[in-house]
Amino acid sequence: MNPLARTREVLESGIREGFHPGAQLAVFRHGQPLAELNLGLRDPASGTPMDSSVAMPWLSAGKPVTAIALAALFEEGKAHPDQPVADWIPEFAADGKAILTFSHLLLHTGGFRTADRIDPRLPTEIALAAICATPLEPGWIPGTDAGYHRFASWTVLGEVVRRIAREPLSAFLQNRILGPLGIRDSWLVPEGAEAGRRRALQHDTRSGKPVPDPELNDPVVLQCERPGSGFHGPARDLARLYAAMLAPPEGWLRPESVRDAVARHRSGVRDRTFQAVVDMGRGFLLNTPGMPYGYGPHAGSDTFGHSGAQTGCGFADPAYQLAVAWFCNGMPGEPGHQRRQLQVNQAIYEDLGLTRSGSK
Repeated sequence: MNPLARTREVLESGIREGFHPGAQLAVFRHGQPLAELNLGLRDPASGTPMDSSVAMPWLSAGKPVTAIALAALFEEGKAHPDQPVADWIPEFAADGKAILTFSHLLLHTGGFRTADRIDPRLPTEIALAAICATPLEPGWIPGTDAGYHRFASWTVLGEVVRRIAREPLSAFLQNRILGPLGIRDSWLVPEGAEAGRRRALQHDTRSGKPVPDPELNDPVVLQCERPGSGFHGPARDLARLYAAMLAPPEGWLRPESVRDAVARHRSGVRDRTFQAVVDMGRGFLLNTPGMPYGYGPHAGSDTFGHSGAQTGCGFADPAYQLAVAWFCNGMPGEPGHQRRQLQVNQAIYEDLGLTRSGSK
């Protein structure tokens, strides 16, 4: 019997309905791979099937990789969550941002969301200069008001990591965060032709037919170092990362550093971007009743993770020692995706018997 029969049907139904050409899903439990699905087509234009090596666009589901990098630097005493960002990027202090700390940026309480409108094709140094010149939103109280930052704050955090580590961000993430876990098939910036050959195109499927998204597939954008949305990789890599957070291996991050990263540092605050209450850890979306991009009705209260805009989801549920990642290469619009996300996450728990009435 297929251990993920319900989940497979949800994803295959989405293929039939034109929500996505293909999908990937990986599940770990107690630190070990439990199940994997590769469905449909990686590229509908050529008919290339989906397989486990395909690098899917993670979009915002990749933000936790940079958040974990900051947690590692906090652990090593090279920075502190309550330290002003301007200590490392002096130009960031402009226009009222001198008081913003790493926590403000990680918790999305910094208040410079207008910088998210900056052209994503700009080189990092030019984008960073424009972000630093962006003022706080009028009347914004840092640390009190909350509003999800899609792009700008993560560009700043990535630059902080680069300056502290004194090496390119992508190299630090690979050497310190991903490589020690055996994750070598995912990237922030693609290197070599093989990476490009493995990458799945992302499609706009609002019409029911897959049309490659012009911005997400723009070659210039793909070569920009965008820590808030630029990661690509197989779903199994992200699931492995969350499995490691549930049981950190020796020499990676200390368990207390992980616990601090996913603690409920922001609670009961309405997010102006999501227009809903969303509790947060330092760079992680925590399970909150009624939140968009949620983890489903069976997820434990301590579940933490992050989703990508209309693409997929990665999360860890300590209550069940469960780590999950899944991605679809079709963006059907927010209402359709919200239904898809709820159905996929709910089906995973029900397939595994991890429900309130049948915990295993």
